[in-house]
Amino acid sequence: MRLRNFLALGLVSLTACGGGGGGGGNPDAAPPKDGPTPTDGPTPDAPAATCTPVSGTNVRVEELTDASVDDLPVLVTAPRGDHRLFVVQKNGIIKIIKDGHVVAQSFLDIRSKIVDSGGNEQGLLGLAFHPDYASNGRFFVYYTGGKAPQSNDPYTDVVAEYKVSAADPDRADATGKVLLAIPDFEWNHNGGMIEFGPDKKLWIGTGDGGSGGDPEGNGQKKSSLLAKMLRIDVDTRTGQKPYGIPANNPYANSPDGPNDPRPEIWAIGLRNPWRYSFDAKTGDLYIGDVGQERYEEVDIVSSTQADLNFGWSDWEGNRTYPGNANENDPAITYPVVVHTQSGGGEGQGWCSVIGGPVYRSTCFPDLDGWYFYGDYCKEELWTFRWENGQIVDGSRKLLLSGSGNGGTFVPSPTSIHTDGFGEMYVTSETGRIYRIVAGP
Repeated sequence: MRLRNFLALGLVSLTACGGGGGGGGNPDAAPPKDGPTPTDGPTPDAPAATCTPVSGTNVRVEELTDASVDDLPVLVTAPRGDHRLFVVQKNGIIKIIKDGHVVAQSFLDIRSKIVDSGGNEQGLLGLAFHPDYASNGRFFVYYTGGKAPQSNDPYTDVVAEYKVSAADPDRADATGKVLLAIPDFEWNHNGGMIEFGPDKKLWIGTGDGGSGGDPEGNGQKKSSLLAKMLRIDVDTRTGQKPYGIPANNPYANSPDGPNDPRPEIWAIGLRNPWRYSFDAKTGDLYIGDVGQERYEEVDIVSSTQADLNFGWSDWEGNRTYPGNANENDPAITYPVVVHTQSGGGEGQGWCSVIGGPVYRSTCFPDLDGWYFYGDYCKEELWTFRWENGQIVDGSRKLLLSGSGNGGTFVPSPTSIHTDGFGEMYVTSETGRIYRIVAGP
């Protein structure tokens, strides 16, 4: 399977510092917009990992040699403060890595619910643990399913809730509850990332629904949940919905009719936000939005901003789509980093941006504040630091490149994400899992 289709068309052993289980352009950021402020501030940093801190910024990846899985892994994550690693597999299975080894039994198996038409962008795509998982055992998944009732579309993008088994912490109860089932007209551009923000609300990144060029105009259509960043409250209910609408969502008071703005929307204009993350210290939201045919982009905004428009499909990167005019629309939130899909050389030849995390853990203190991201086709790992609304001079750089013939990154990366202590892991289409480490 080629992740070029999976994303772009839509889209070792552990060291002593162990936390878990075992030129493109650089346009100026858009002027900040006023927006609603969540009642809760950023969550505190994750509990300190059990490690001896190592100084230095010489970044490399180390393979977890006993932790390969049997299907395409798309994410490694964990509840805060949990030493296990939870591996999301595209086929509908979640595996646990515990004490450096894959647990034989699956944590969750929802293969019967997954619809994958063979177009390579469907499957189990996301996992997020409730901030109070240690006490309530609740977690949430994002997957592609079949035709929804009373819909003419052949697919749905589903967000569902599950709970851990009371008898076995390494296994979930098989019965889940669907929260959202978004009709989807094509197999590609499904988004798939879900994450709890600093406001303890569940954020959901959806793609534009597929095909190419946003044929239904979902990017700018506020009556659609596709091509959006959504934000819901899983601890309350609004009307007949199985979740609550946060009062400070921009369209929270919408009548919610078929032609009205959807109250779940936080921002519009995303093409395929395959992976995004929140800075645990500042609460800022970093989005890796997979491009159409010219640009891969990283967007950064405060998580207290809302009613933003990231441009798609009027814009791709910092240029008009399908034209090529420069940025000149104050209503658009433009990317802070753009990599081009065509051409060679540094920052070019990308196909599917892999958005990652801002490092805020303790094992590698000299990496504090570094944002990590990469690309599937170019197999590159990049970094920069974001302070006071801009990239710190000189901080944007290529760290690792290539996976074969002496390459230093991983083959066909599918995600870069943190464990329960903020340490960083990379999943590969090969089924292998790697940890990002640093030294002198």
